[in-house]
Amino acid sequence: MQWINNFFDNKIPFYIYQLNQGDAIIYTSKNSNKIIILSGVIYIMQIFTNQEKLPLAILSNNHIIHLDHKMPKNKYYYEITAIKRTYLISFKSEYKYGHKKLLNSLMQPLVESYKMTLNAHIKMQQILIHKYIQYRFLQLIIFLCKEFGYINKEEVIIPFKINQQELGFIIGSNKKNINQIISKFKRYGLIKYSSKKIICISNIFSFTSFTLY
Repeated sequence: MQWINNFFDNKIPFYIYQLNQGDAIIYTSKNSNKIIILSGVIYIMQIFTNQEKLPLAILSNNHIIHLDHKMPKNKYYYEITAIKRTYLISFKSEYKYGHKKLLNSLMQPLVESYKMTLNAHIKMQQILIHKYIQYRFLQLIIFLCKEFGYINKEEVIIPFKINQQELGFIIGSNKKNINQIISKFKRYGLIKYSSKKIICISNIFSFTSFTLY
């Protein structure tokens, strides 16, 4: 509610959108709006005209989406997909700089959101820097545990549904490879992947020290 109150106080027009799990919106060079995540979890893909996909970040509450278009137009677009039910607030880009009544009470949260979002992009780069998909998967699960997981007895549970195809998209792989990796972890008793697509880590210490080769 704090974002909504700030926009009301500063008389800045805004729109609120709801994305259910799996819903996606397209963000193109024609879209100059900023988007702030009120609640939920999304991931962003940069998709080129040859259908090559580049994962950019996993974002959640209070992250800001303002994607630059430095390459020639029509060469790519961005796809924003909800991992769980997500609420977004959208406002015009120019209000950040040009609105005369913009108060410090709004500027400071915007700056903090940019810092958080930059950190989320860096974390995704740290996942994708690994050459082997298995290690990308390992780092992704550790990231999801740290950011969203909760402890239930001796397990760490990631409390939302995420299917193999989405996991593949996020780390630049495919459903077949993800199934093979999950099966390998399940054989060693390190991970549970329920029919509800909720991931449980049975022993986080063994999981993080597990050798894939």
